Amino acid sequence: MSLDVLSSFNVFSAVPLDGSASYSEVASKVGIPEDMLRRILRQSMTQRIFAETAPGSGRIVHTAASAVFVKKPQWHSWVGHNVDECNRSVVRVVDSIRRYGDGDGEPGQTPFALAMYPDFPKETPWFQWAAQEGEGEKQGWRMRRFGEAMSVISSEGSFGSSALQKNYDWSGLGPGATMVDVSNLLSGLSLFR
Repeated sequence: MSLDVLSSFNVFSAVPLDGSASYSEVASKVGIPEDMLRRILRQSMTQRIFAETAPGSGRIVHTAASAVFVKKPQWHSWVGHNVDECNRSVVRVVDSIRRYGDGDGEPGQTPFALAMYPDFPKETPWFQWAAQEGEGEKQGWRMRRFGEAMSVISSEGSFGSSALQKNYDWSGLGPGATMVDVSNLLSGLSLFR
């Protein structure tokens, strides 16, 4: 929840990379009531996302975990995509199964469509909806964010399976064994179909 708020209100950019800011300064920049922002940031600090210059100082500073979202804006897109589109979709899986069953393969009969664009025709694929989401210059913002989020996955080693491929004793499975990596399929494609 806190990461969703930090991303949606761009709290990361409201704290200087080289320095600190008070809760009231950050709250006024991002438009969140100070008491609420204080609670959200303190919860985030338990995960080492942001810190206070000293406990109880009321001055917020970046940690390595929070600074990455300013230094590498595509990471902000990755978090935004996951906490916005993916999280909303995941909580609609049961509703989607109850309503559509297997969905007959229609892109508008997925947990994602149910969460994000339930009033669109069932033939509407996610990419078509995302490309037209927004008004004026903002039109297509979700598609742009998705592209940046996918660039993180393709460029960062932590998302790949190379460590598993190198370090598991695959020969122990015996001759003719077949392994299929469905992790990306399960985490993303089934929601967007």
